[in-house]
Amino acid sequence: MSSSSKKNTNKSSSSKNSKENEIKTLPFHITFPITLIHKEGSYIKYCYFQVEDHLHKYLKRNNIKPKNFKIENTKPRNFQ
Repeated sequence: MSSSSKKNTNKSSSSKNSKENEIKTLPFHITFPITLIHKEGSYIKYCYFQVEDHLHKYLKRNNIKPKNFKIENTKPRNFQ
């Protein structure tokens, strides 16, 4: 019986460690502060960029007209 309690204890501590690792990698809105929203076919597409230069390259490469897109700051996400 004591071996099963040890397993449970180890399991909870390992899940705690993985949760701490997730928290360290979560600030998506800081890593990708620019959001582009545009329509592609019948879908609305959300694209995230680290710098404006990448955004402009994407717009030029895909010939997206200014009236067909919206640029926003990426909003923080709540993963709890």
